[in-house]
Amino acid sequence: MTENNEFASVDENTQPGKLRQLLEQALATNKQLTEKITALETAEAQRSVQATWNELKVPDAIRKLYNGDTSTDAIKQWWEDSKGLFNIQAVEEQAPAEQQPTPEQQAAQQAAQQFQQASAIGTDSPVGTSGAAEAKVAEAKQIARTKGRGADFEAARQAFYEATGTRAY
Repeated sequence: MTENNEFASVDENTQPGKLRQLLEQALATNKQLTEKITALETAEAQRSVQATWNELKVPDAIRKLYNGDTSTDAIKQWWEDSKGLFNIQAVEEQAPAEQQPTPEQQAAQQAAQQFQQASAIGTDSPVGTSGAAEAKVAEAKQIARTKGRGADFEAARQAFYEATGTRAY
C-alpha cells in the first residue's frame, strides 16, 4: 500500500541543504528589517523629544541636563518642576518677537529721523545755540568798549571765531 503523505514528496526546496540556505536568508532579511525598524523608531523618538523641547522653548544647555524618560509628558513635567531652579522664563515671555514695520511705519520713522536731524542743525556747533553765540559777541563788544582794540579785543575776537567755527575778516 502506498502512503498518501504530503510530506513524502521530495522537491528541490525540501532538500536539507536548501532548507538551511532559505532559513539563513530569512533570518538575514529579518535582521535587516529589525535594524531598520529600530532605527526608524529611534529617529521618531528623537524627533518627538526635540519637538517637545522646542515647544517648551528650553535652551540647549539645559536640555543636556535632562536624562530621564523621553516621553513628552515626562519631559514637560520635569521642565515644570525644574524651570524655577534655572530662574529663566520662556523665551517668548522674555522678549516678544519683533515684528517687521509696515511701509507706513517705516515712512513715519523716516520722517521722525528727518525732523530730529533738522532740529539739530545749528545746535551741533562748538558754541551750542545762537544764544551762546550772541553772548560771545556781547562779551567781545564789552571788551572792545572797555579796553579798546587792544590785544584782549583781538584775543576775544579770535576766541569767538574759533568757538563759532567761522573765520575772521
